[in-house]
Amino acid sequence: MNEKERYEIEALLPWHAAGTLSRRDTDRVEQALADDCELARRYDLVRQELAETIHLNETLGVPSARAMEKLFAARDAPLSPGDTAPSVGALAVEQLSFPRSIHPGAR
Repeated sequence: MNEKERYEIEALLPWHAAGTLSRRDTDRVEQALADDCELARRYDLVRQELAETIHLNETLGVPSARAMEKLFAARDAPLSPGDTAPSVGALAVEQLSFPRSIHPGAR
């Protein structure tokens, strides 16, 4: 396998770990993993990172009902003349209570 092919296969590893590749790409990745020990080692790292990400997301929980009420109230509030509407993402960051360690503006 040349360097370009190896790079292309390595770029597919996260999608292979998630099971979202086409049958053709899955076959290419699996063949490359069988032929290349270093690529197989990197794939193991990708799978570990995916498992850790899933675990972290599952432990975060969901926002409280109060936080969702605040978000929707802010979204539905009428604007004063001359105001521009904030994006829903900006409202979410502003209204939802994040633990200090993961809040986007935390220092």
